[in-house]
Amino acid sequence: MSDIRHAAAPRLHLTLQPLEDRLTPALLFGPSQPLTAGTGPQAVATGDFNGDGRVDVAAANFGGNMVSVLLNTTVPGTTTAVFAPRVDFPTGAGAQSVAVADFNDDGRLDLAIANANANSVSILLNTTPAGSNTVSFAPRLDLGVGTNPQSVAVGDFNLDGRVDVAAANFGSNTVSVLRNTTTPGAATATFAARLDLALGNGPQSVAVGDFDGDGRLDLVTANATANTVSVARNITLTGPAPSFTRQDYAVGNGPQSVAVGDFDGDGRLDITTANATAGTVSVLRNVTASGFAPAFTASFNYAVGGAPVSVTVGDYDGDGRSDVATANATDNTVSLLRNTTPAGGVPTLSLQQVYNVGVGAKSVTAADFSGNGLLDLVTANPTPNTLSLLPNTSTNVAVTGPVVVGQFGTTGVWRFNRLTGTWVNLTTSNATALATAPNGNIVANFGPNGLWYYNAATVTWTQINTVEASALAIDRLGNAHVNFAGFGTYVYRLATGQYAQLLGTGATANKLLVSANGDVFADFTGFGLFRYRSTTGWVQLNGNSTLALAVGANGDLAASFAGFGTYRFTQATGFNLINGVDATALAVGGNGSIAASFPGFGVAQYVQYANGWRTIGPGTQADSLAVDWNGHVYAQLNGFGVWEFDPIGLWNARRFVNATFLSLA
Repeated sequence: MSDIRHAAAPRLHLTLQPLEDRLTPALLFGPSQPLTAGTGPQAVATGDFNGDGRVDVAAANFGGNMVSVLLNTTVPGTTTAVFAPRVDFPTGAGAQSVAVADFNDDGRLDLAIANANANSVSILLNTTPAGSNTVSFAPRLDLGVGTNPQSVAVGDFNLDGRVDVAAANFGSNTVSVLRNTTTPGAATATFAARLDLALGNGPQSVAVGDFDGDGRLDLVTANATANTVSVARNITLTGPAPSFTRQDYAVGNGPQSVAVGDFDGDGRLDITTANATAGTVSVLRNVTASGFAPAFTASFNYAVGGAPVSVTVGDYDGDGRSDVATANATDNTVSLLRNTTPAGGVPTLSLQQVYNVGVGAKSVTAADFSGNGLLDLVTANPTPNTLSLLPNTSTNVAVTGPVVVGQFGTTGVWRFNRLTGTWVNLTTSNATALATAPNGNIVANFGPNGLWYYNAATVTWTQINTVEASALAIDRLGNAHVNFAGFGTYVYRLATGQYAQLLGTGATANKLLVSANGDVFADFTGFGLFRYRSTTGWVQLNGNSTLALAVGANGDLAASFAGFGTYRFTQATGFNLINGVDATALAVGGNGSIAASFPGFGVAQYVQYANGWRTIGPGTQADSLAVDWNGHVYAQLNGFGVWEFDPIGLWNARRFVNATFLSLA
């Protein structure tokens, strides 16, 4: 066992080529592009409302009592995002905030709007046909909440598989939780009577996250009057009604907005607020111990522009760390603060970079609008009734992905740069298995030479064990998860360079996967499919061994069982048959789509928003599949090399050489 925990063998001689695009620290957003909104836009949200694979925009317009939806019509491969003219839909009085979710489980993204003057939330069910150029919503359903709701967020709070709603009510110092009771596929949404949670004074914003790692979604509010955040821990056990407990933490003066992200890379969700009065953002580091209530340190505060009223989190420079962006109302700007936190260190943000947007910027959010793999920004500007789009023109490839790595014959390991359309050779040594993380780090077996780790930032390979792993995976933080035959499953932590065993079993795994939410999945030879969480240990999900297995960002699975067909596994509903044919290769995208290769039928895609399967391949069998966050499918087509399928409907050749296997993050 000492060899597995602390390998110290001579290093394998590897031929390296640097990844220049990963080492460029420059962060560049182009000039803002104006988009027309309704009267007094207060908030903006994003989602694919017509199921065409492009990210659209929805804006809540306070003055017009409406929500505007702008469909993305960007041509694939172009650098400038283009949107169709807005389509307006009535809401309650004083539309203040908007959130996106599928409330009736029909595969289409619906809208929830907080109406400040009506003390209500409007639910608009999406009725748009998949791929249509015209967006449509059913007449709104208005639900009563507390006084003067300023913000709305969504999440499944009672683990029944339905998306619920939470509204932060400034006037009544509460959050109203609306439990979704809608029958899947129903044309009309239904919700139970609201549950009001007493929180800090003046809750201006609400966000959702699992802060204690127990698998239940918690709430956090920014309390503008109290200069605090309230963390509402979800302690729901059984039954339909969710239950919460509360803890308050001090932040800067006048917090107007709250968001969550993992700023120190420890796998726990931290909190950030935009403090309008102080002109700062506050970051609260999550130090929750496993099995205990959420706990946070005192806030770290960083200067931004004048009156920051909105904050959003994303990796804008492609270094694998969560950065911060704020909308600053009085100086009409967006502030960007890059995450410079050292490995294992406390959250650290750089000095702000400032970008001009429309007058009175009230809200900011991030999405990849042009499909180039880079996170753009969009703001809502109430005075000129516009939205401002800030296109990310960075030369760095790794933001929303994809990071595609493949082993090609005997030529070694290569990585695909989607922006340049070229492949970079990382080593001429031949891997027998590999997995890659969103930050470009790789864990790979090199046969008798053992297990190696590639650090994209330092462009170096390091041997981390002389023993070859029987199965391997890597999480979004770059921590390697490996199974050694006869010894069990371990996690190799990047920050410490040490192994820690995942307690519970020493069985040999033939497949190992890890999701973005930290769930570990293993197919143990002779024992079936298991899931590991620190709070539960290993739990059996299915007693059968899988023919093919893939995991999505939220811990949902796609699995095929020999002779039983292909299944989708969700945390809420378990296994559900989605195809009677056994898939020989599977992949799950960040948007919930599943790519599968079926013998004799070729490649097909299960598109959640389109309610079923569509054939996307030419009938050729895929030996290996991968799907990125935007629904792009990468396939090793037998005898034809590596191809990329764009959600718009086009196959593009990426390399005519056959890949032994592909990995994507």
